[in-house]
Amino acid sequence: MLYFSRFKMILIWVAVAITVILPAPNLFPASTLAQLPSWVPKRQMTLGLDLQGGSQLLLQMNQNDLIKDRLETSRDEIRTLLRDANPKINYTGLSGSGRTVQVRITDPSQLDAAKKVLKSLTDPVAAGLFTGGSVQEMTLDDSEPGLLKFTVTDAGIKYRTSTALTQSIEVVERRVNELGT
Repeated sequence: MLYFSRFKMILIWVAVAITVILPAPNLFPASTLAQLPSWVPKRQMTLGLDLQGGSQLLLQMNQNDLIKDRLETSRDEIRTLLRDANPKINYTGLSGSGRTVQVRITDPSQLDAAKKVLKSLTDPVAAGLFTGGSVQEMTLDDSEPGLLKFTVTDAGIKYRTSTALTQSIEVVERRVNELGT
């Protein structure tokens, strides 16, 4: 059995008593503390945000991740549109880097059909319900024969950023207001 000297036992119990007495005023309202004897500590400790039950939330958005996501989506969309076209359009070298996705159409006679099928990528999107404006997210560069380059525009990046930010704020508000705060 573990043995402590009497002096150590007294020190342990004094330490326990101090740790119970010092934060005790936080357990009682101010009116009750005023009625207690003078030797009882009456000064309440200031609780930090975590002990008060509050929290802090930091939303951060990375435009490079948004651009990368948009390029991956565009690449998948190009692959699907060209594969599902009637007749099927043969292509090669579908890749994306920076802000550009490019695809090479192998048969020059199918180039116009490919542009027609992929036109939906360059169509403007509605920027706002009440503004009535539209934003062109991607532009098409077909200056090289057989090579179609789709580039994400600055306006498209700004539109995607503001849309993602609005969606994030709505999600946070919905989760917080779910509890009635």
